Order: sequence, then structure tokens, then C-alpha cells
Amino acid sequence: MSDKKGFTPIESVMVLLLISAAIFLIVKKYNQLEFEANKTRAYMDIKNLNFVIKIYKYRYGKLPDSLYEIKKKNLLKLESTPVVSDKSFFKGKQLIDPFGNPYIYDNKTGKVNFSDNTLLLLKK
Repeated sequence: MSDKKGFTPIESVMVLLLISAAIFLIVKKYNQLEFEANKTRAYMDIKNLNFVIKIYKYRYGKLPDSLYEIKKKNLLKLESTPVVSDKSFFKGKQLIDPFGNPYIYDNKTGKVNFSDNTLLLLKK
């Protein structure tokens, strides 16, 4: 019998490896959940923006020239409820999606879509 107290170096390394593996799995799951949340936010933003464009057309008799025009007319909040998620924001005059890419607005059809970069991310 040994009177040694404490852990051997191998036991310490094993514990560190187990803790590292657990942290890796937690971070990986968190990143997956964050991506899915951003994906849901982006799809809801598109749906809501297309709805607000219809409201704009009804109120003003024409389609807005840009998404920034909707912001200027204070239509990004309907009865104090934001139309786009808190992850979407204007950078200059472009509305940026939760993935950091601009939403694409066609002022001839009045439809909002994702940029090509965002579409590539969503297909993964």
C-alpha cells in the first residue's frame, strides 16, 4: 500500500481531457442552436418585411424605393412591436440580416429576399 496523496500526472491529464471534451461538445451545441435561432430570425424578418411593404403600398399607393424608406416612415415597428429581429440592423441604408449580409429588396416586385451569401449559409 502506498501513502501517496493526490493524483498522478496521468490521472490529471485524463481529467483535463474529459473536461475539454465536455466543453467542446457544449460549445458545438451552442453554435448549432445559435445558427438555428438566426435562421429562424432571418426567415421571420423576410416574412414581416414583405408584410410591411404591403402596408406601405396600401398607405402610400406605391411600393417603397428601398427598405430604408420603410424605416424613414417609421414602419419598422407596428404598435411598438419591432418588425425585424434585434439581430438585424441598418448599416448605412442597407438592412443587414442576422448573418451580416444585406437583405435584397426588389422595388419593382416589392419582395424582399436573402442575399446569395445568406442563401449559401442556409443550405448547409
